Amino acid sequence: MKINTLHFLIAIAIIFTSCDNNSEPEAAPTPMPEASFSIDLPVSRILTGVRLTNTSDTANIKEYIWKYKDVIDTIRSLKTPFITYEKPGNYQVKLIAVTNDNKKDSTINGIRIGDNYISAIRIANLYKHKWDIDEEGENAYPDIQIQLVKNDKILWTSFVIPNLNPDKIWENAIPTPLTKFNGGDYKSDVEIQIYDIDDESKELIFSTNQDIKAFGGPRYDEQEQTGDYYYYSNYSEVQFDFVVF
Repeated sequence: MKINTLHFLIAIAIIFTSCDNNSEPEAAPTPMPEASFSIDLPVSRILTGVRLTNTSDTANIKEYIWKYKDVIDTIRSLKTPFITYEKPGNYQVKLIAVTNDNKKDSTINGIRIGDNYISAIRIANLYKHKWDIDEEGENAYPDIQIQLVKNDKILWTSFVIPNLNPDKIWENAIPTPLTKFNGGDYKSDVEIQIYDIDDESKELIFSTNQDIKAFGGPRYDEQEQTGDYYYYSNYSEVQFDFVVF
């Protein structure tokens, strides 16, 4: 009887061992996700999209959750949201990577949004039917003066530039004090005025708030964080350069 019992126990052990050998191996645990993204520029402009690059590990990722400006944006690819800011300042963007089994990892990066500042003015051409007559009776280049005006308040007045040759001025920008303006991708709120200065008179010959036939810009170099705007009117063309910080 004892022998039969022993044989029975051995048989049961063999059966269980065989079952264990034939069972499916346990699935390896899903690794934790790694959320990461980069910001292309140290300072971005107001009213201009911020460039983000999603550099997360894509293995087993179900979705990415972006949090910015009181917005929660869920995206199921490496595509990044297009973010613009209306005011300068320091902001934060958060990215959360979520796996298929709902494991999460997050990261936060700061964004600096800068203001636009006029830094210089260039005159490509000034049109007038007849400039001042010089002592030899020739049609001379004008003596000009430039003003920056905002809300009818004069922000800056240049020195008088004698005998202006637009071709030479175009090559050499007239520096201005750094003057903040609201530009974005639209027309500036700072007016550029150019006056023809005579001995006894001061005539406004160009204004970016009057009779503008065309407006261009900004042409913006993101790496240098500089750009320019163009104004064109009656064969006159004026450009101002700006920087962002």
